[in-house]
Amino acid sequence: MQDIDSAKKAFDQVRAFANCHKEVIFSGSEADARLRLIDRILIEVLGWQRDGIRAEPPTESGYIDYLLSSGGRSVFVVEAKKAGNTLVSTKVPNFAFYKVGGPALRDSEDGLTQAARYCSEKSVAFAALTNGSSWVGFRPLRIDGVPYREGRAAVFPNLEAVASRFAEFYDLFSQGWRSLSHLQHLSRPGGRQRPQSHRSPRYRHPSLKHTPDEKNRASS
Repeated sequence: MQDIDSAKKAFDQVRAFANCHKEVIFSGSEADARLRLIDRILIEVLGWQRDGIRAEPPTESGYIDYLLSSGGRSVFVVEAKKAGNTLVSTKVPNFAFYKVGGPALRDSEDGLTQAARYCSEKSVAFAALTNGSSWVGFRPLRIDGVPYREGRAAVFPNLEAVASRFAEFYDLFSQGWRSLSHLQHLSRPGGRQRPQSHRSPRYRHPSLKHTPDEKNRASS
């Protein structure tokens, strides 16, 4: 896996290419978006190895666009859409976390559902939905009892948002994601902040007597 500085240089080249060929890319098919943008970002920028990328592997419900593997284990599902498809419903152009089933991702609902279904069928915890320019990362398989639609998705609405928050993008989607903590954001329900402390208050049964210090505090 290449270092993040080399990855950023590779991304800048892809972004410059996309800006120069915007009309062709955004008027093309899903195959065009995959060939011109998504393939290059996955391999040249994010460092996924070609032998760890399976294109169109079958499932019971359809074909996965990309199934990414690391160390012989499937770890990421990528669902691709054509570049002209709108994935982010809000007009806010910056990187943000949004509720998977919320209004900001209304236009992505079908793609997110599709990716989640593939993850369930292949027992893969993480997924990305992308048209090459917009990238949405989320966690369909959870072990905390919270429906995935109540969780949060990391959303990069455009390549400019990727450029301005490239470290987060690289941490979330590169082949080295397993060693980083950023994906823990995707485990939290939408809009809910992580508690400052996970320590539970000490419980004492009412029948137990107070300590001397507690008696003094109560009488003062």
